[in-house]
Formats: sequence, structure tokens, C-alpha cells
Amino acid sequence: MAELDEVADQLYAAPPEEFVALRTDAMTQARASGDRSLAASIGKLRRPTVVAWLVNSLSRQQPDAVRELVDLGRQFRAAQRSLDGKRMRELSKQRQGMLAELTKLGQSLAGRELTADVIRGFQQSLEAVLADADAAEQVTDGRLSTGLSYSGFGDLETDADDASAVFALAPARERRAARTAERKRSGARAKPESGRDVDPADEKAAKQDAESEWEAAAAREAAEAAEAAEAAARKAAQEAAVRTRELTRSLARAQRTLDQRDRYVRQLSTELDAATADRDKSAADVQRLSAELDAVATT
Repeated sequence: MAELDEVADQLYAAPPEEFVALRTDAMTQARASGDRSLAASIGKLRRPTVVAWLVNSLSRQQPDAVRELVDLGRQFRAAQRSLDGKRMRELSKQRQGMLAELTKLGQSLAGRELTADVIRGFQQSLEAVLADADAAEQVTDGRLSTGLSYSGFGDLETDADDASAVFALAPARERRAARTAERKRSGARAKPESGRDVDPADEKAAKQDAESEWEAAAAREAAEAAEAAEAAARKAAQEAAVRTRELTRSLARAQRTLDQRDRYVRQLSTELDAATADRDKSAADVQRLSAELDAVATT
């Protein structure tokens, strides 16, 4: 459904706070055109979380960066399958640098203040892209509705309670299924050509080592993100304290100025009352003297 594809692209490219209103407008337009099936399909599109929106934004606005991330994950998984520990260590270093760079890029794309939880969820989604081919395809689609996480090799998870973390149209699902089937066939054809017999114990140990490396790196990055968030919070608190002191001093100065003006107004008011009384007395004297003058003139 090309129309549904277009609507979904528009909705998932928009900020989360605009999603519901845009979806409602799209449903209204579909109903007005008589396409109730399209309207129903649009109504099933889920509002993305901030984490999902941030990952979608990265995929849509920086597709080359996402492709590099996907390629790095592909290389790491290949090194894992071939039990190439040296290569895995090299790629792990690249992975740390790329995740740090993409985290900064994601923060700049957000154009808003991000909480530590959102940053952590964003990093976990990128970790999932590195660890799992299906996650990489989902992120490339740019239609996540929740973030992704990866708890271990073979265990892709989402932040949702169900399996609808990604809005995937039927054509997209079919393309992914075809690519997955092709990878499996390619892997099956490649095995006889490798000429290597892998000891299951060695393979298990290599996987455990690789998983430990990834978990350790993820823990370091989470700790760094937490430290950065804590430092940012401290800086914000310090700036707020400085600003509070400045405002307090400004308020005190303004209050002193106001008090001075009040005293001056009261002084002027007193002087005005005295001047008014003098004027009234002078007016009374003028009237009295005028009356006396008139009396003298008539005698």
C-alpha cells in the first residue's frame, strides 16, 4: 500500500508530540476519500517514544552514519562466527568510538534537552543494531515506535510489552524475510567451503568472550552517560544558583529604589497638601479683602 507507506513516513518523521494530531488528520482525509481500509490501517500506527523518534531521526537524516553502524555490526558478527578474537577486539574499539559519535549526533538532531534515560535508551537501540541483523533492518526502516535493546546473543528485545515495536508494512516485512532467507542460504552454502571444523566448546567460549566484551563496553558507556548526565545536572544547578543570587540582588536593588520613590512621593504629597492649604488661605484672604473693598466703595 503505497499510500500507507507515504503516510507512515510522514508520521514517523514528525516529533512525537505531533504524531497523534497528524495521524488523526490522515485518517480523516482517508475517510473523506472513501478509503476506510486505509483509514483503519493508519489508525493502527503507534505513537513513537522519544527514544524511537530519536533513532528514526538518525536513520532518516543521517542514513550514511546508520549504514556504517550496520556494516560494523555485520563485521563483528562475522568475526564472532569465525572465532577471530583479534578482529573482535579491533572492532570493539571502533564500536566504542562510533557509539559515542552517534550519541552526540543524536543529541544534536533532537534539538531539545534529553533525559539520561532517553540517552541510555538511544544507546541501547544502537547496541541492538550492532548485535542483531533484524534490529539493523528495523532501524533502517525508520519506523520504530519504541526503542530496542539486546540482552544477549540471539535475544532481541523491545521496550514494548508486545511485538509491535516496529511499524512494518507488508512489503517491508516481505523484503526482510527475503533478505533473511538469502542470508541463511548463503551461510549454508558457505559452510562446506570453509573447510574448518569448529570445536563447539571453542565456539561457546568465543561467544562468551565476545558477549563479555560487549557487556563491559556497554556498562562503561552507561556509566559515562550517567556521569555526563550528573555533571550536566550539577552544572545546571550551579547556573540556577548563580542566577538566583543575581535575581535576588536585582530584586533587592529594585525594592530599595521603589522604597525611595515611595518616600519621595509621600514627601511630595505632604508638600502638595501644604501648598494647597496655603493656596486656599490666600484665596480666602483675597475674597475677604475684596468684600471689605466693596463695602468701603459703597459708603
